[in-house]
Amino acid sequence: EGISPGKILILCPRRQIGFEIRDALLNENIEAHSFFNEELFEDTKAQRSLTILNLLVNKYDRIALRCWIGFDSGTANVTGYKKVMEESMVLDEEPFEILDKLLSGSISIPHTKDIMTKFDELKKKLNSLRIKTLTEIIVELFPSNELWIEPFKNILSNYDDSNSISELLNEIKLNVINPEMPINVNYVRIMSLYKSKGLTSDISIVCSVVEGLVPRIDDLDGDESIRFQEEQRRLFYVAITRPTKELVISSVVRIPKVMAYGMGIKFPKAGGQTMKAIASSFFSQLGDSFPQPIKGEDWTY
Repeated sequence: EGISPGKILILCPRRQIGFEIRDALLNENIEAHSFFNEELFEDTKAQRSLTILNLLVNKYDRIALRCWIGFDSGTANVTGYKKVMEESMVLDEEPFEILDKLLSGSISIPHTKDIMTKFDELKKKLNSLRIKTLTEIIVELFPSNELWIEPFKNILSNYDDSNSISELLNEIKLNVINPEMPINVNYVRIMSLYKSKGLTSDISIVCSVVEGLVPRIDDLDGDESIRFQEEQRRLFYVAITRPTKELVISSVVRIPKVMAYGMGIKFPKAGGQTMKAIASSFFSQLGDSFPQPIKGEDWTY
């Protein structure tokens, strides 16, 4: 009460939580905006759609082509693609042209069978989309029932067949993939812990600080697991050093099962519609001066 929304920064470990908080604030007539762009690339469907969009605009986009060839492969087809690139340099041609020749049978390169399967799939996809309108392309690449398209919704709603696909891609790159982080605003900013680097606010609220989210649980072993946990600890430090006046670290006792499964959180099995959450191990590392916990409804500023 009496606090300017622009002085509040809410940091969430997952976008699903951020969207819930944003919608709840909007329902209370408190202006709020969410920024979870980096998580887009954790969703394979988003990766595929953005890759296809880039290749529709420029089939010679080497990064997008390499991404597509690596999809669905445990090794990302490294060995075969290395040979494709070697042939590309020898013939002074684009990798796309080399793959085209391979597909037509005019040249042969060993260890490229799986690559040819992916490239054939890509060409059929591109050919089917090139005869469609921009509106039809948007419907196919950005299905409205997918959670990951949330950051794209405002942009997509402004595009129709009077626009070009290049215009759409440029705006997505400018406003979704590489947006400028807002500083002087009049609304609550909601974003990931990572995205908050370099930002400050009077009040920062770090949400859902439970095991599996902060820190995330990894499937690594040995030194790799240690390095991953250290990176998680540094990320948490970034989050808790954003406020200039007050820090709120929020945890929960239970999480809806549907949400937990959707975020890939591993919690002890339990009956009912919710799962018991475990307080983050980072709490025990905050020192003796860390204040006693209180209920959310008892907190005031």
